[in-house]
Amino acid sequence: GEPVDVTRLINVTLNDGRFTSSALLSINLMPINNKRPVIASTSQLFSYQEDSSYQRVGSMLGLTISDADSAQFFLFVSATAWLGGAVDAGETISIANRDNFVKLSIATSSDGQRITVTGPDSLSAYQNLLQSIQYLNPASEPTSGARTMTVRVNDGVGFSNNYTVTIAVVLRDDNALRLNCTGTSTLPRPLFFVDNSILPLPLLDGATVEDRDKDHTVIEAMVHLQQVLDGGHEALTISSAALSAGSLTIDTASTQHQLSIKGQAMDAAYQTALRSVTYMNNASEPTAGERCAAVRLTSSNGSVVMCGSCFSVALINDSPVSLYLGGPSSVDYHATLHYSSLSRVAVPVAAAGALVRDADVDGVIESLNATIQAGYGDEEIWLMACGRMASGVCSLWFAAGDQSLLCNCTASQAASSDVQVTFTSYALAVSAPSRGLRISYAQASLLLRSLRYTAHSGRPAQLSTTRHVSVAVHDG
Repeated sequence: GEPVDVTRLINVTLNDGRFTSSALLSINLMPINNKRPVIASTSQLFSYQEDSSYQRVGSMLGLTISDADSAQFFLFVSATAWLGGAVDAGETISIANRDNFVKLSIATSSDGQRITVTGPDSLSAYQNLLQSIQYLNPASEPTSGARTMTVRVNDGVGFSNNYTVTIAVVLRDDNALRLNCTGTSTLPRPLFFVDNSILPLPLLDGATVEDRDKDHTVIEAMVHLQQVLDGGHEALTISSAALSAGSLTIDTASTQHQLSIKGQAMDAAYQTALRSVTYMNNASEPTAGERCAAVRLTSSNGSVVMCGSCFSVALINDSPVSLYLGGPSSVDYHATLHYSSLSRVAVPVAAAGALVRDADVDGVIESLNATIQAGYGDEEIWLMACGRMASGVCSLWFAAGDQSLLCNCTASQAASSDVQVTFTSYALAVSAPSRGLRISYAQASLLLRSLRYTAHSGRPAQLSTTRHVSVAVHDG
């Protein structure tokens, strides 16, 4: 074994029957350093909290050194500690209170993940040193997972066992989610849903969701369609495959205008789900205008982030324009002209309730033409606002909330007008040769009601014949 006291005394006594003689023999035992030290601790798992400063690993785990040799006679000569599995920049180990170990030489590797200690000192000194090893992870968002720290000492005979403890980096849910509704989208902006499209519009195809804490923090997503103009014809949809892939579900409270996505999942799962959200409008004539999809994400720590993606419904001019010269329900109009050979008499070409209608809701036309068919001469088609004209060009304006039509036939005004009317022998044409006419149906209806036909002739037989005026409106 290992003697406690290395000095032994032997008392020798001799007796010859009359006299006694004694002598004391001293024996010094020489200890031998032939057993390696052993490192142990009360636990092999150390938890390091994200955002912590240096934490002493050894003392927290009750790390100790034992040596079967008589420690009072032998000194330890070196120790080594190294970090394994480090993945974040700046992960290091070091010795706290280095000034307490002035007899020892302490060297640290350039990456701070290996410590080498040399120098003769006692078991207790080296044990205190191992208990002073501390760990630091300065990453603002450290990577989860286990690291290891291994230590060993040398008592001059050889190294102790390699003793390894596990360092568990515990993450904190301390950052809000990051949400971007457009993100990596390659679709042109602004987005347009085209009237009568059979394909739904991807609203969030480039959405990005990022949880910097890298844990399962997202618990709900809400996608709400705003500015609904066509009621039940408009709907949001989401891919069932994208939901299943992330173990997400649609809440029963969802409607066609609001999706409620539930389930605790990684940020990537919610990103995939959001990117599959689309918009559809099956109205035969949808209402033009902007809509927006508002997105809200909620995390397990109660934080909420929001973003939005807006788009417009673009209309297609795919229905013919309709004329009602006789009023709201009558296409044709009939008028009787009472003429005099000495004067010109005018009659309206359309009824006072004449209308222009279109199943499309784009609300504009491009041209209007009126022509006398099979004319006999001495006949004119004209606009009341411009007066009777056989030929020429005039400019037009709409006033009083489209209840009044103004006309100017001077050369300078006609040249600068956006809307022009051109008169010929038996016809007139309203157009905008420079920029394209864009007037409302109400304005077009006002033009119809302003049309007049005039005949004057000394030949009653010809005038008694039925005349026809054809009117055409073009909406592009």
